[in-house]
Formats: sequence, structure tokens, C-alpha cells
Amino acid sequence: MKNLLQIRGLQNKIIVALLMCLLSVKLEANNPFPKYYTSFLDDCDACGCSNNGGSLGLGGIIDNNFIGVRYLHQKYQSKDGIFNNSPIINEFFNTIQVWSRIPIIKGYLETQIFVPFHFHSRDYVKKTTRIEGLGDLSFLINYTVLNKKKSSYNEKKDAISTSNHLLKVGGGIKLPTGNYDETVNNSINPSFQLGTGSIDVITNVQYVYKHNNWGVTNYLNYYLKTANSKEYQFGNQFNFSSTFFYMFKDVGKYNFVPSVGVSGEFYDSNKVFNVPIKNTKGHALFTSFGAEYNTNKLTIGALAMYPVQQKLAQGTIKIKYRSSIYLNYNF
Repeated sequence: MKNLLQIRGLQNKIIVALLMCLLSVKLEANNPFPKYYTSFLDDCDACGCSNNGGSLGLGGIIDNNFIGVRYLHQKYQSKDGIFNNSPIINEFFNTIQVWSRIPIIKGYLETQIFVPFHFHSRDYVKKTTRIEGLGDLSFLINYTVLNKKKSSYNEKKDAISTSNHLLKVGGGIKLPTGNYDETVNNSINPSFQLGTGSIDVITNVQYVYKHNNWGVTNYLNYYLKTANSKEYQFGNQFNFSSTFFYMFKDVGKYNFVPSVGVSGEFYDSNKVFNVPIKNTKGHALFTSFGAEYNTNKLTIGALAMYPVQQKLAQGTIKIKYRSSIYLNYNF
């Protein structure tokens, strides 16, 4: 009974700490980085608004091998003009994505494959336009650089303490399997597309630290984008995410894993004939809340993301929210 009360007391302290962290992020949303980052952020006047939602991550909270289906939903608002009374356009980016993490050499080498199907809509004052179809396929290979596990016995508490460091690096390509419409380039949001029409290079780093039931999952990835056949080149993109999680065991000893995190996306300028296009670079920073339920064979999860700071197209484009749900088969 005493141990149970101690655990509940610790959980309450953890929840309070998380809420305080989120509150501090929100209060500092107008300048969430230290002062020496200011010059970098102030250069971001707009954005390419990639429809891949890069900071939604390349996997779930827990580092499982899996094949699954993920649904992504994103809402943007674009202002058709620079005046306060300019018409507002609501844009909805929807994606059903088959995704996977499959071992090639167990414990060392793995592949990840992403197959998206998009169905996007753009609501004008008097009409709605829609596009749907296969998006750009992505293929990654990751190598496990470090997987260090450690355990120790605390005689005083009669408990075993465990920790784990996991580091993976990888790279891959994105193929131009989605349709690219050149006429969209001059619209308010040029990323209202099924694909970029280009072959892009992806680099990826994942670091996971776990101590007993606590852990943090970190992703860094960078998209090096090339010009497509129409000589239009979307800007290179850097994404990061850091997600803190806690694992609860239910009566069946399955894992329920709530999480909270921060993430960001940074875009270089789009180019046409290798000439940078004005007001097409920018950044967005997010807070996220999620949860997973893991059984031996299945994982079901959900994630919601809300912007705390963004500077896109001189304020004419706003990210309202992002969300995803997923169901994975683990092996």
C-alpha cells in the first residue's frame, strides 16, 4: 500500500511538471528559442508548407517493428490578399498512409517504407476544389549505431532499475509517384499538391532514451529537394521532434503510453530555374499530445499537434492544427 501511494505521488508530480513545461512553452511562444536564434528565425518570411507533415514523425512512440496504416489530417487557412478583409481560404490536407519499419539484419539494419494516398480540399468563398490520388513514395534504410541496455538492483527499495540508449541513423529517397500540377505554383499555398514531381533525398536520425517506465523519443530529418521536370524546386526542409512518454501497465501487462512533445519544421525558399522565389521560406513550431496502446501484436495510437509559433508567407498562411491516428501490426 505504501509503495502504491509513493507511485501515485510520483505520477502526480510528473503530471504537474509536464503541465508547467507546456505552460512555459506557450508563454514563450512569441520567441521560443534563445536570443542567438533570433536572426535565423527572422529570415523566415514564408514557407513551402510541405504537405507531408514532416514533424508528425517516422514511427510511433515505442520503437517497434511494424506494418500499419496511418491517417493524417491537417488544416491550413490562407488569406487571398494582404488586407484584413481579404477572403479566407480553408485548406484540408488528408492522407491515408501505409507505413512500416521492417528489419533487414535484426538489431542492426532496417527499412522504412511510406506509401501515401492524398485527398485534399480547398474551400473558397463560392466554390471548393479537390484533388486526390497517390502521393510520393518514400524509402529509408536505418542503421543502429548504439543500443546499450543497463540494469541494476536497488537492495534498499528491492527493485530493478533499467535504462536503454538507442541511436539510429539513416537515409533514403522520395520518389515522384504523386501528380504535380504546375498551375498551383502561383497560388497562395503552392504545396496544395499530390506530389513535388521531384526525386528528393532524406536523411534521418533517431535517438531514444528510456529509464524504467520513462522515456524520450527524438527525431531529426532533412529533405534535400531537387528540381522537377518543370524546373520548379521546393525548398529543402528540416524537421525535429522530441516526445516524452510514460509507460503504464494494465492488468494484462500491456502498455498504455501517453506522451507530450515539441516539434518544428524549417523551410528554405522554393526556386524556379534555380532562382529563389520571394516569401516561400519559413518555419512553424508545435506542441503535441498523444497516446499509444501496445499489445503483443497490435498498436493503436493518436497524436494532436497545435502551433505555438509560426511565420509563414508574411502571415497569409496559418497552420490551424495537425492530427493523426494509426493502427500497426507489430512483429
